[in-house]
Amino acid sequence: MSTVVGIQGDDWCVIGADSQVSENGRVYSSVRGTGKIVKRGPYFIATVGDFRPATILNYNLSLPKPPAKTTSYNLDKFVSTKIIPAIQASYTENNYAPTDKESGSDFLIAVCGQLYAISSDFSWTKDRRGYYAFGSGGDYALGAMATYQQPKSITKATLIARTALAVACEYDTESGEPLIIYSQQA
Repeated sequence: MSTVVGIQGDDWCVIGADSQVSENGRVYSSVRGTGKIVKRGPYFIATVGDFRPATILNYNLSLPKPPAKTTSYNLDKFVSTKIIPAIQASYTENNYAPTDKESGSDFLIAVCGQLYAISSDFSWTKDRRGYYAFGSGGDYALGAMATYQQPKSITKATLIARTALAVACEYDTESGEPLIIYSQQA
């Protein structure tokens, strides 16, 4: 699997992932731009689980322009009514339909400096503590992040994300370097 982390600040966020891809006992290292974090215009979308969704999102996803200067409610509504249906449509266009509970992917999406954790059933949530970690190394990463106070800057959050991912790579055999980390401001 993999490890994806996110840290939410007041009007910014940091999102990161390892680069290792494991399939049937084989280990691959994805390259920037084709891996677990997809940059689509003003969005960052990090995935864990099946790798096919990451490929679909990287090469065949059109997302609407995010709203300018919006309220939290309106951004939540935008994610629910525009982003998620766009992802679902992209899956349909590419004949991707997970058929069992072992299939599918979870996402961490950064939009307008806000993080949204989206499950494989397309429900979403936000964490009031502002720390997110998913994948096979997610528990290690979350434990590492929990040892820090909530960061007040992107620089500190980037350091925490890098440390959390490094810990996950150390203890989770399905996570590996290089690490990829992005930040986004509202």
